Amino acid sequence: MFGFKKKRIEFDELPEDVQEELDLVEITLMEGGEATDTFRKISKKYPGFIPARLNLASMLLDSGKTSESLSIYEKVLKDFPEELGAIAGVATVLSAKKEHEKAVEFAYRALNSGYKWSPCYEVIAKAKASEGDKNGEADAYLSGYRLSPHSWSYLEKFCNITKRNFASPTESASPCITTIQLKSLIDAIEEMANSPDSEGNILGCNHTFRFTESWAENNNVDIIQLYQFLNANGGFCDCEVCFNVSELLYEDDE
Repeated sequence: MFGFKKKRIEFDELPEDVQEELDLVEITLMEGGEATDTFRKISKKYPGFIPARLNLASMLLDSGKTSESLSIYEKVLKDFPEELGAIAGVATVLSAKKEHEKAVEFAYRALNSGYKWSPCYEVIAKAKASEGDKNGEADAYLSGYRLSPHSWSYLEKFCNITKRNFASPTESASPCITTIQLKSLIDAIEEMANSPDSEGNILGCNHTFRFTESWAENNNVDIIQLYQFLNANGGFCDCEVCFNVSELLYEDDE
């Protein structure tokens, strides 16, 4: 007997009423229990639609049901062994169970396979903390923030560990660059973002601060302070610096 490979189902392959139900979960931000029931029902009827199973497992983990969450992630991996979302999910569950060594293995497996998900770095950070490795813990949190700057709580944890001042995006961060430097930063981002890569494709913004970091290094600007200043003014990636933080230039003109 030969086994049959499970078939993935994409969102647009689902029946229209199921698509509407999933949209409702996202739009209305249903209460946890109601959303969990929705994902559970859809996962059972359409097991090939991986996002429903991953969301269900994540919500169960958030509610403290680690065993059930792990079971779902492992079943996804049985059906789809290379599903990186499930690999990363297993890492978060094992981390919650304080099985740090195994958790880190799964976290690195996902990251090294190109899965750009900042909670993987939180898994690594917690493992480093359990070892008493403060530097490793701080570095992991900073890596998580750099991968996803909207996850500014990771930057806060980095600052707390390294004894650096921190201002959340809801506070007013003190300017750490001049208006002239801000104009230089924006010009540099636009120039780099519109440059072609080795294959001739325009680089664009990848929702990180890669161009901002390059500019800061070349201009001897403290990147940790700059992150906070940009976040406080609506900049959580390179393109948001150009769209949002640039408003400060117009205010200065007025």
